[in-house]
Amino acid sequence: MLDYYLKTISMRDVNVIVHDQQNQGVSAARNNGIALAKSNYIALLDADDEWHPEHIGKMTTLIEKYPRLPVYTCKHEVCENGYSFTPPQIFSSELTTMGLIDNYFVRAGKYELVNSSKVVLYKPIFESVGGFPIGAKLCEDLYLWARLAEVGCFAFTDYLGVTVHQEKDMSRKARNYSQPYILEYYFNVSGSINSELHGYLWTVYRNHLRLSILNGNLSEFISRWKFGSYYFKPKSYLIFLYALIPKKIMNIFKVIRRFLLR
Repeated sequence: MLDYYLKTISMRDVNVIVHDQQNQGVSAARNNGIALAKSNYIALLDADDEWHPEHIGKMTTLIEKYPRLPVYTCKHEVCENGYSFTPPQIFSSELTTMGLIDNYFVRAGKYELVNSSKVVLYKPIFESVGGFPIGAKLCEDLYLWARLAEVGCFAFTDYLGVTVHQEKDMSRKARNYSQPYILEYYFNVSGSINSELHGYLWTVYRNHLRLSILNGNLSEFISRWKFGSYYFKPKSYLIFLYALIPKKIMNIFKVIRRFLLR
């Protein structure tokens, strides 16, 4: 596939550098790619996702209006099992086509404002927080967005610039029983965490417990529940009720939600 791609683009006026390395995980691959990049602004794209034709142009306009911010983002759509839908993505209380995300942690607890196919990173700030965490298997991206949100504001455009393809793949099995790295990190941070960040971490915890139930993996659910139960008590005891909901019922709710968003 790579040979075919290189042969195709060689016929066009496109400068592409391919860097080959041993598999060291997604964080190492992203960090090395960003280190090799010559620009201070880095646009990421996962292998199975798509940029829309005007994506880079729209992000360039956003950068020109709000230079040197940690993160730039846009809207995305999801394609799953042949169906496409655009999940809610409300970046700001102001009705504007571009601007700054107000209170990232509160909004990110409700909407997927940033992901690794629509984000543009400002390299100096990315490097200042240490980049993606090497060795992390789960939520390494959510960890990075959180660290960057602690540094400064994120800029957004409401342009729909990316299609995210959600398909089952074998790499997900390698993450079974892994704890979300963002929780591992902040559980061990000395000092207090503000209420907005704490609320966001609770959402991440709750969502991964629900995912374990949807996957029919009760032992993984129990492992993840135990991991965060002390930090999130007493709410964590109430969420244990997820384990009592049959997988079929959870899947029905998921299908209904997808249908309503189409």
